[in-house]
Amino acid sequence: MAVEIEVENITPYFEKWEPQVFLSRKYKSQPALPIRGGWGYSEADAVVIDKTHPAAANFRPFNGVEVEHIFARLRMYEELIGCRPEGKQHAGTQIKLKMQSLRGGENGKKYDVMEFDITALPLEIWEALKAEWEGPQGIRSPDFDQEDHFRRRDEATVHYVGEYWFEISSFFGKYDDEDDDPPVKMPAMPAPMM
Repeated sequence: MAVEIEVENITPYFEKWEPQVFLSRKYKSQPALPIRGGWGYSEADAVVIDKTHPAAANFRPFNGVEVEHIFARLRMYEELIGCRPEGKQHAGTQIKLKMQSLRGGENGKKYDVMEFDITALPLEIWEALKAEWEGPQGIRSPDFDQEDHFRRRDEATVHYVGEYWFEISSFFGKYDDEDDDPPVKMPAMPAPMM
């Protein structure tokens, strides 16, 4: 069972950087995200997914949910690695959607609020377990105790629940005329005769 930890709101670390600019510069192998706004810790700090942002061209056909999941993963990396002091960083991260809800806001805005269960290992433990797994007495050895290895990994795993607020008004309930056709309502099918 994973030990629960707390992570800091990373907003104060990046006061001079908008998330879109920061993430584009730091994660160069990742397509720039079509976002504006904040880091998504609350409605007031929501990540605005903007279908009209120039970076939306990186996601054709446009898929706002894909953008949400990419952003969640990148913010998780910053919470567990980027903003942590030396010796307090984590690796082996995993993120799993726990809850998702649609909420309305002022002026008809729509918000997708997601909670993710996030797990990781303290970096030094992850490195030791990896070295053990890959080493000469590791998984390829007939004497390797895989059950004990996984038990120790599970005991060292930490987790937290991250809440993410996304303002999705630019694409919620809308269809991209260039890429997608609106769904066609099919006529009701008669019940099969027995």
